[in-house]
Amino acid sequence: MKVSAQEKPAMRKMQDTLKEITIHSQSVKPVLHSAREYVVDYDFVDGYILVASYSSPNRKDPKLFLLSKAGDTASLLYLPEAPDELFKSCAGQMYCVSSRAMYPLEVDTGNLSVRQAYDLSVFDQLKTCSFATQNQYYYKIADRQHFNILYAYRKKDDSVWHPGIGFDDAKTRDASNEEWGAVLALLAGGNPSGAAKQAGMRHLLNKNAYAYLDQPLFPENDKIRSFDFRSRQICTYDLDGRLMESVAMRFDFRNVQRMEVIKDPVTNEYYLHRSDNNAGQTLARIDLQTGALFVAIPIEKPFISKLKVFDSEIYYLFQNPAEPDVQQLYVQRGF
Repeated sequence: MKVSAQEKPAMRKMQDTLKEITIHSQSVKPVLHSAREYVVDYDFVDGYILVASYSSPNRKDPKLFLLSKAGDTASLLYLPEAPDELFKSCAGQMYCVSSRAMYPLEVDTGNLSVRQAYDLSVFDQLKTCSFATQNQYYYKIADRQHFNILYAYRKKDDSVWHPGIGFDDAKTRDASNEEWGAVLALLAGGNPSGAAKQAGMRHLLNKNAYAYLDQPLFPENDKIRSFDFRSRQICTYDLDGRLMESVAMRFDFRNVQRMEVIKDPVTNEYYLHRSDNNAGQTLARIDLQTGALFVAIPIEKPFISKLKVFDSEIYYLFQNPAEPDVQQLYVQRGF
């Protein structure tokens, strides 16, 4: 098999792997006071919450809210077309992206304004930069076919490129090539249905294997953090991509496509968000010293999306099935 099953971990006492936390509150409430909006996306800018939304049906009255943490509106800006997403560039510039253009946004002492729109080709170029830190810009170069990812970097105002942090899965690449040979052999032998079945299985295995490989990097001033689920290691690199230290993950997982690591940009804490059961998702803080998880807390709303943690509070989008024209931003106080 190309993707081997993980060994079942030995049973241990809970205190060996988990630390006790105090859940101060599990209250959940909408952030936006306007209850009939369809919130498309949100982000945090200069101590405010930036919310992109429109009124449904027909995506009318597209707008941007700049909110305080209490949900009070500091600034309101109407848009010429419905937003699709918010995007923050490596340089820290915030944009509102629609299906036809991207709009640079400015936030100045609680006032929100928009500049001249750019063509979406600019968006495609900006997305190639993954992150920036200490005047170094890191670009992700991904080769899905050969199971190889490289984060190369260049310094600000410098055209010289440097290899940074790379991830390569040679075993999966070799196994995938062998399976493709089996597909061709079945076709040559007059068995197209068998070839189609083999090709479908190969596609699923490739997708799962690449998900293990394709994990984001997190900059932290003078270092970069990586959660390598393939090797089950939490790795710390210097800014040139040299490995400084690693800690083994001491928690079990089966499907990396149904979980993600989230960083709180205020506290610099990391969390594991699991959505194996989409109706009952959980969030647990990661102990970077031991590789274990703190006690997980449940996400109070089912089928949520775009979960973030900001200053130890949990934010996400939730759509009530009884109100398909409404999607709200909620905050859950749990840490």
